[in-house]
Amino acid sequence: MSTEHQRYSPQNQMDRIARYAHLNGIEIVRTYADLGRSGLTLEGREGLANLLSDVVSGRADYNLILVYDVTRWGRFQDVDESAYYEFVCRRCNVRIEYCAEQFRNDGTTSSALLKTIKRTMAGEYSRELSDKTFAGQCRLTTLGFKAGGQPGYGLRRLLVDEHGRPKQILQRGQYKSLQTDRVLLVPGRKEELDVIKEIFKRCTEKKETPGAIARWLNARGVAFQDGKAWARHSVRDILLNPKYTGVNFYYRSTQKLHTKQRRNSPEKWILGPAAFSPIISEQQFRRATEIFAGRKRARLTKTELLDAARTVLARHGKISGKLIRQTKGVPCEQSFRNHFGGLITLYRLIGYKLPPSSNWTERRHANRQAKAAHLSWMVEQLRANGATVEYGLYGTRILVNDELTLSLRIATFRRHQHLGAYWQVGLQRSLQTDVTIIARLAPDSWEVMDYLLFPRSEVLPTILRLRSKNSSWWENYRFENLDYLFRLARRRSIRGEFKWYPRPKTLRLASAAQQTNPLSLSSEGKSAKHLSVPLLCNSAEKPDL
Repeated sequence: MSTEHQRYSPQNQMDRIARYAHLNGIEIVRTYADLGRSGLTLEGREGLANLLSDVVSGRADYNLILVYDVTRWGRFQDVDESAYYEFVCRRCNVRIEYCAEQFRNDGTTSSALLKTIKRTMAGEYSRELSDKTFAGQCRLTTLGFKAGGQPGYGLRRLLVDEHGRPKQILQRGQYKSLQTDRVLLVPGRKEELDVIKEIFKRCTEKKETPGAIARWLNARGVAFQDGKAWARHSVRDILLNPKYTGVNFYYRSTQKLHTKQRRNSPEKWILGPAAFSPIISEQQFRRATEIFAGRKRARLTKTELLDAARTVLARHGKISGKLIRQTKGVPCEQSFRNHFGGLITLYRLIGYKLPPSSNWTERRHANRQAKAAHLSWMVEQLRANGATVEYGLYGTRILVNDELTLSLRIATFRRHQHLGAYWQVGLQRSLQTDVTIIARLAPDSWEVMDYLLFPRSEVLPTILRLRSKNSSWWENYRFENLDYLFRLARRRSIRGEFKWYPRPKTLRLASAAQQTNPLSLSSEGKSAKHLSVPLLCNSAEKPDL
């Protein structure tokens, strides 16, 4: 779905496709949609990804795909990308037809030329729109308005109308509702402003490092945002951020058209001076940046970082992010993450293997892999039982037979010195599905031990903890396998096998005095209580009543 024009709303697209199908005698059996998603990349577009997966794997129960127009594949910057997806479908004997184009997709030279022009125009439209948006953001920044993002520690977002009159302070998660409104940055509470001034004072006068300042703040019970503890990078971001001098800035980093994010040099920043009351002076901020520039060390190579990680492992016998932060003489944890893409890759390169339940990062990574593998297995079993299944890439919502919704969660095993051994899983209350499936993993393994199937009617906590022996209430929902769920998904056509017949006699429920024969057939109906019973019989044998 694109948001730049009303004609691209999902309902308008579906109505146009439905009219096209009706006029051409086509039956629509399934719909794929990406609501509120940008078409610049395939990432995040579950609808298109599921369509391609069904077509390539042979699960598609259709031989034709109806598309609103050429741009609905995506506004890719590489025009060959949308052409490739169309080719993949045609190679699997699934044709493509466009419902809102003035040409037929019949493989002729004219249609191929028009499709190439349309794809090029779609990519060029995204580039032009990006340039216009960037120019507008730059102009708002120079006028003193905030272009977006969080305000930061010690600052607040003030909503003003088109004439600059204040309306309200925006809390986290709140945004402006009118296009003509603007957002300004204003200083926050006095206690937070005093903390910022103390941070700059300790850095410029006492020459303390960000780590030392963070420990000093935590020792005195000063809380960071959302009640969190101060960290080295939290202090460093404040010391190197020019907005505390009253300057509004934009374009510190760029990621246009979903390309790889990169940082820009200070010469390219868009500045709006004197946007709000400064908290510190420009001279003090300049001294802080000069101190950081003098402390900047030479960039370490990956080999040197691996040697530093092996030093931590040899000294402690194990390695973790906490041990890296506590060990003197080694780079900070973020340096390892920036170079290797995460600590899991670092552990693999130095030959260190963690048990499944000893590290949160390792557990999260393996949890995702186990969930993806188990989701694929569930979908295969459901479809093997004759069910139709539609699901997202992450299994947050599985639609079975267009009527039953499922969600899958993985409960991992944990040990705690006070809580003992238990299984824990996080649940989303906002996710309303008919059945919530919790797969409980075996201790120190990624094999599924059993399942818990909860219906929508049960109100579950946000964090669910299970023991080896739970109450009878939990045991009512526990299953050794999912065979029961797979049997529920079975569908069988009864067309031609069963038939309704009129009742020549009336089935009646016997009175209380007839205890020997609870159900009797009475043709007179003088003393029996009437009970209307629908009669379902096999078409090969007529009822004998």
